Amino acid sequence: LSRWIRSGRSWSGHERHGAFQNLGGWADGTGKFADVSFVHGLDMDQDGRSAVPVDWDMDGDQDLWILSRNAPRVRLMVNQSPAADNFLALRLHGVRANREAIGARVEVVLADANRSVQVRTRRAGSGYLAQSGPWLHFGLGGAKVAEVRVLWPGGEWESFGALGRGQFWQLREGRGAARPWTRPSLPNLEDARSVPFQQEGQQSGSRLPLAIPTP
Repeated sequence: LSRWIRSGRSWSGHERHGAFQNLGGWADGTGKFADVSFVHGLDMDQDGRSAVPVDWDMDGDQDLWILSRNAPRVRLMVNQSPAADNFLALRLHGVRANREAIGARVEVVLADANRSVQVRTRRAGSGYLAQSGPWLHFGLGGAKVAEVRVLWPGGEWESFGALGRGQFWQLREGRGAARPWTRPSLPNLEDARSVPFQQEGQQSGSRLPLAIPTP
């Protein structure tokens, strides 16, 4: 098996990664997905292991970390959608519950004609070899938020009222009021420079020894 890996063999049969966009229509039975893998540059020929959506640059849209068996082992796919206020980001802080509020259920009630409800659960992990960040992301479209309520792991519901869209909010158990959060200034990802590879015998700030060299 190791010889096959070193010679470039693929565990996935060179099946490319897939990304599918939800086109809606599920209420009347006409729901469909569209294959948008190539359009977004996600149709990579790699032995993938994990894909974690997370708002890495804290600009209100979801970026994507991808882990693969073969090189490059880790990729960050940055979402460069135009800035918009069509999201809500929440971070939970447990008091009587565990500090990270693992197991809490969050319901965001939208102020639309159907009073639609979006649900997220705070989890400790999000798939094989992966763990998402602590922020819960809700896509709002054009709707406003009517109410945010939390079912804490202890079994008690708590309402935090109508929160403003396009913002980051911190919810602490027992407060009943959300606290806005503003992201710190971050370096521009486009200004990042690659670190030169250190030859054997040279001083190196960081190394990643591999049991099986990856091509």
